[in-house]
Amino acid sequence: MSTRCWTCRSSVVMWSILGFLAVTSSAATAFAQNPTAEEMEAFEGHIERGGKLLDDEEFEAAIEELNLARQIVDHPRIAIRVAEAYGDWGRCSLAEEEFQLVLDSEEVDDDTIEIAKERMARLEDCVAMAHLSVSCTPGEARLFVEGDDGEEQVDCPFDGDVVAGTWKARATAPDHEEIAKTIELQEGEHRQVQLVLEKSLDIDVAQKGGADWRSLAAYGAMGTGAALLVGGGLLDRRAGQRVTEMAEARDEGDLSRVEQLESDARSARITNIALYAGGLTLIAGGVALYFVGGGESEMTEEPGFSLQLAPGGISTRIRW
Repeated sequence: MSTRCWTCRSSVVMWSILGFLAVTSSAATAFAQNPTAEEMEAFEGHIERGGKLLDDEEFEAAIEELNLARQIVDHPRIAIRVAEAYGDWGRCSLAEEEFQLVLDSEEVDDDTIEIAKERMARLEDCVAMAHLSVSCTPGEARLFVEGDDGEEQVDCPFDGDVVAGTWKARATAPDHEEIAKTIELQEGEHRQVQLVLEKSLDIDVAQKGGADWRSLAAYGAMGTGAALLVGGGLLDRRAGQRVTEMAEARDEGDLSRVEQLESDARSARITNIALYAGGLTLIAGGVALYFVGGGESEMTEEPGFSLQLAPGGISTRIRW
């Protein structure tokens, strides 16, 4: 995903610029400039550093050095090399602009014009690039970057030049939800993307806790069943009070009160049956789960209890 040099002659060109300047009568007469000896020394330093940076494909820093040299002596050969550096860097439109400035200049000799045209023609092979930086949380996340050539795993954080266009960054990590983002990159754009993975809510109780979790589920079922039986007992106590109230209402001749108490009694009996039945069922299930889940057997398809917490809700499963 890095840029490819399509000239690969940076140092040679840099020294050819210096050589061209050396054989001219003077920089001042050639370019209507009058640099001092100190300025020429600085000029040569910028040219040399720019060439070395281009060899290392440090295009942005190299272009900065060359532009500093141009502020001292604005040589068209430097402009051509800046244009080539933009092309190597994948900033194709900027390369074309630099070449065009040389071609449009009235002070450039015919030989330089021909060189500029020949080098500009190579821009047909220029691939527009952009810069992409991706960071991941947590740091151990695995990052996958997908472009036109398919998906590729890279280190995260990722920082580098990629071909301009549509990219997809996808990150995964143990116990975290996968996250993916689609990124549209324009030529020369520098985009920073943060991928923050959220903790996964999927918990398999049987897998995580083994027999201890089954025991906990068994105790929970038995405890709930016992609570239902207590509720049924309280309703039975209330039923005894209701019988006394019905006898008093009959003695007083309050028939409407008697009918109301009888209706309440019928409803209470139905509720009571449900409480006792539910309580006994839960207790029986808890006891069975406790004994079936005992031991240290592996939790594959053996009897057990599992709980899953997910964004869509909570689900449970009992394997018998």
